[in-house]
Amino acid sequence: MRKSTIGRVACLYMVMFLLASCGWQESKTAEEWFDFTWSGLAGIDTLKFKGQAAVARGQRWSLDEQLGYSGELKDHQKLSMQSTLPSTKAGQDKGQQIEAAGTSQAQIQLAWNGETWKVADSQVSALTAGLSRFNPLEQLESIRRASKTITEEHAAARGTRVLRIQLDPEAAKKVLNKQLVEEMEAVRTGWKRRLQNLSGGQRKEVESELEREWSKGRKHLDNMLAVCQAETVYYLTINRNTGLPERMTSETRLIYTNTRGIQEQEALLTDSKFEYGK
Repeated sequence: MRKSTIGRVACLYMVMFLLASCGWQESKTAEEWFDFTWSGLAGIDTLKFKGQAAVARGQRWSLDEQLGYSGELKDHQKLSMQSTLPSTKAGQDKGQQIEAAGTSQAQIQLAWNGETWKVADSQVSALTAGLSRFNPLEQLESIRRASKTITEEHAAARGTRVLRIQLDPEAAKKVLNKQLVEEMEAVRTGWKRRLQNLSGGQRKEVESELEREWSKGRKHLDNMLAVCQAETVYYLTINRNTGLPERMTSETRLIYTNTRGIQEQEALLTDSKFEYGK
């Protein structure tokens, strides 16, 4: 009799605990869901992700450039990424071509240094800097540090939560500035490394010319970033049971004035899907 009573009490406490747990999840704000997800992801040692990126330009937002990318996290602090070129199989749209692609375009190794995901110095180039921009783990770190507004979407699929995260305009501009300047510096690092293969006299002449052209490009970039407008929005899909991200999409819009004084706009779109324990 006593054992039966103890058993019923234990079951009752278990039910109460589960109900309290569910209630706690239901009561979390959008900001708390993001913090909860980030904390859970910070404890993951291994994962994989696959994604697609595209650049849209002009008033009609035509997709001019598309590529696929993938990554694998090991030992919590080591991340490998690679990009893939679209296949040319007939009857496929660009998204399907990217999904079916198997040709590696670039590969990079990144390491977590406690603040950011850093590309190995020997791999720094314009191509690797551009690829690292699609890293969803770095995107989540940027979101965490930035000023932002987080709201919850009500049309989420069953078992998920979807957060809409919009960076404040200045924060979006700051993140974009950092990315573009890093890519510009990577261009310089890349050609300086390649110049080491030239003879002394030839290297000096070519380096002087490249430095002059690079400086013009850097000045134009700085002028553009000083007056441009940036807007970045993320959609983060979270598994309600695990608290881990399942998918994250982003759209970064940039409005700027080109060298001819004409206002233009373009957008970078990314779509990353996460895999765990596979």
